[in-house]
Amino acid sequence: MALHPNSELVAMAWIGSIPGQFGVFNPGMVSTQPPAEQQWPLNLDGISNFITVTAVGGTPMVGMPIAQPLIEVKAYATKPGSNKPPWYAANNLLQQIWLASMSKLPGVFGRALTIDFGGKAYAPACVIHAEVHTEARRIYSDARNWAAYSMDMAFSWREVGLVVQ
Repeated sequence: MALHPNSELVAMAWIGSIPGQFGVFNPGMVSTQPPAEQQWPLNLDGISNFITVTAVGGTPMVGMPIAQPLIEVKAYATKPGSNKPPWYAANNLLQQIWLASMSKLPGVFGRALTIDFGGKAYAPACVIHAEVHTEARRIYSDARNWAAYSMDMAFSWREVGLVVQ
């Protein structure tokens, strides 16, 4: 029996599988904390990007198994070998997520998300809605020359096939 997913896992799976017309996203670039910089995916322009998600609040729907968390999404970018943080790259990741959250295209919402994390399989989940609540804000004071931006998003999601009797 698969484990029940949580809001952070669902946000990671949705962001990591945003369709290509909004940018280059993959499950390996989204987690709850950044890995060692050497493990960040390197883009064609020589910029390494990473995204983290953290559940910071929310209210579940009353009487229905639909979660409605508030998720802080942080985007990080660095250019290996440079001491200048690529602010535009970190901000652009959040702008692409924002655009995807407004999409009405098939496959952005309503699809079953495969969730595997830490070597464990979780039941699939379906994001019904995602909405950005704050403008992307720059995060300063990083000694490693990472550019970082943050924004808050509200998600509505449900576990696929879950029936509460």
